[in-house]
Amino acid sequence: NNKVRVIVATNAFGMGINKLNVKLIIHPYIPSSIESYYQETGRAGRNGDKAYCILIYDKKDIEDLKKEILSFNISEEKIKEIYIKICDHLQIAFNEGEQNLYEFNIVEFIKKYHIKKTTVLKIIKYLEHENYLQLEHERKSSKLKVNLNPKDLSSILNNYDAFSSSLIISLLRKYNGITNHEVKINETELAISNNISEKELSNLLMKLQAHNIIRYIPESNNINIRFLTNRKETKHIYISKKNLQEKQTHEIKQKEQIKKYCLCDDTCRYFMILEYFGYKSVKTCNNCDICRNHNNIKQS
Repeated sequence: NNKVRVIVATNAFGMGINKLNVKLIIHPYIPSSIESYYQETGRAGRNGDKAYCILIYDKKDIEDLKKEILSFNISEEKIKEIYIKICDHLQIAFNEGEQNLYEFNIVEFIKKYHIKKTTVLKIIKYLEHENYLQLEHERKSSKLKVNLNPKDLSSILNNYDAFSSSLIISLLRKYNGITNHEVKINETELAISNNISEKELSNLLMKLQAHNIIRYIPESNNINIRFLTNRKETKHIYISKKNLQEKQTHEIKQKEQIKKYCLCDDTCRYFMILEYFGYKSVKTCNNCDICRNHNNIKQS
């Protein structure tokens, strides 16, 4: 209904937003590839009207991108090492695990083994490519239960400040059965209805939980790993050197091309994207920053 003027989204924006009249898309970071950038910016101006796409980056972003390119050369031995560590971490015995789903706390894993998160995720992608395992994401909504009898409400509220008391009443009114079992809650709606920020709401909920007035389980985005085969012994882990080399070469090319796209100052952006996908254009777009700068120089 076009009431919302600004949307903040992850890089899944291209799949999650179905609006024809998006006028402006801003990337506050360098996308992972030309393909990703093309898909994400492709949501702008789908009604045929003029729209704009802005990509924001600085020197540090370019340096980080260069470091990422250099980090792509992961050895076969390193992949096997991480595979074994994942199995050990999840306590999977040899010749077990096929089709089992395991919750994988990646933060806990990288702290335990002192490995960079980006390295772990890259290696998991290689293991997916070799059909050893599969990464699955699961979003769990926040849940809450009020641990009190409504009959005792007035006496309990007298012991708390106005904000806490108002929040407890709001929870009881908004969510049926919240004193009997855990129910899904929406922190954004609760914060708005109580005229406080989401951070203030979170602090209040944690305070009430510490006093055993509620049981609060915050929202989580879990990473799960499904093993497609039983755990292999090291000597039986096969990683195709050809596939590994091809995948690394492809990923390096993607990063090099998006770096080139950012740094280029003399070629039409439209030209560059078409050329990347194997097409050619006989005329410039006259809309991108390069074309506009070129036209301004000619006019002056």
